[in-house]
Amino acid sequence: MFSVIGNRAIDRYNDNYVDAKSIKIYNAINCYRDKLTKVKNTIGKQEVKFEKKAYSLEDMLTICFEFYKSLGTKIYENLNSVLNDENVLVKVSKPSSFNRHKDSYCNDKYRQIVINPTNDIIGLQTIVHELAHASSQRMKSSRRAVDTLICEVESLFMIKVFAGYLYENNIISQKEYKDLFIDMNNSLVGEINYCFQCNEILDMAGFFPLDKRTKKELEYEISLDENSKVLAKRLKEMTSRRRRYAERYVVGEIVSTVLYDKYLKDREGTLETFQEYMSCNAELSYNKMMDMLLGMNSNKALDKFLEIKAQERENIDGQYANKEEIQEERA
Repeated sequence: MFSVIGNRAIDRYNDNYVDAKSIKIYNAINCYRDKLTKVKNTIGKQEVKFEKKAYSLEDMLTICFEFYKSLGTKIYENLNSVLNDENVLVKVSKPSSFNRHKDSYCNDKYRQIVINPTNDIIGLQTIVHELAHASSQRMKSSRRAVDTLICEVESLFMIKVFAGYLYENNIISQKEYKDLFIDMNNSLVGEINYCFQCNEILDMAGFFPLDKRTKKELEYEISLDENSKVLAKRLKEMTSRRRRYAERYVVGEIVSTVLYDKYLKDREGTLETFQEYMSCNAELSYNKMMDMLLGMNSNKALDKFLEIKAQERENIDGQYANKEEIQEERA
C-alpha cells in the first residue's frame, strides 16, 4: 500500500490548506500559471557556487550595518530602535557552513530575530534579509500583517540593493554580483515549482478536507502520477507544523525585481517610497502594496518582470561595466 502521511497528519493538512485564504492563493496561482511558467522558462536555472569567506561575525555585522546606514536616516533609525528594544530577542550565531541547514527568521508576534549566517556572501545576504524584516512596521510596532502575502517584499528588495552596494564598494566582484542574481533566479524557480506541485495535490484532493478515506484516495492518485516521488514529498511537507509559504517568495521576488529596476533609475525617489512603505506595511493589502510600490497590477508587474529578465539586466555585463562613471554621476 502506497502511504505518504499518517492519519495524525490529516488535521495539519486541513489546517494548512483548507481555508478561504488558501483557496484565494490556489486560485491566484492557477490564474497566473501561464505567465509564471513563462517566468520559469525565461530565467531558467544555473549552477552557482559561493566561496567561503574569512568573515568574523563582527565583520559581517559591520558590512551590513554600514549598508543600512547608506540608505538614509529613517530606515537605519527604525532598525536600531528595534534592535535596542529590551523586549526584542536578538540571537545571531557565528558564520558557519553548518548554518546552511538552520533557520533564520524574524517573528513579529513574539518579537524574535534569529539569524544563522553561512560563511559566504549568502550569509551576508541572510543578515540583511532578516534586518529588513526587523526594520518594518510589523516588528517595530509588533503588529500582525493585514496581508501576509506581501511579507517578503521588503527583504527581497533589500538584498538586491545590498548586492549593488557590495559591488560598488569593491566588497564583491562583478561575477559574485552576477551570481547573487542567478541564485535569486534559482530560488524563484524552486518556489514556483513548489506552488505548482501543491496546487496539483489540491486539485487531486478536490480542495476538500481530508479524512482517513479521502487520504487513501489522494495517496493512490499520487502513486499513479509520473511525478509521484516529488508529489509525495510535497504532501508530507504540506502536513508540516510549519507551513512553507512559497507564494510569499514568488510575490516578493517579482515585485522586488520590478522595484529594483525602478531603484536603478531613481535611487532617491524609490528609497523614499520604500521608506514610506516600511512605515505602514502591516496595514496594507496586496493591491495597496502594488499600487504604492509599483503603480501597477499583477499582470503588468509580471510583464515588466519578464521584460527585465528578457533583457538580461541581471547578468550585469553592461549594468556596472564602468563603476567610475556611475560613481561620478552619483557624486
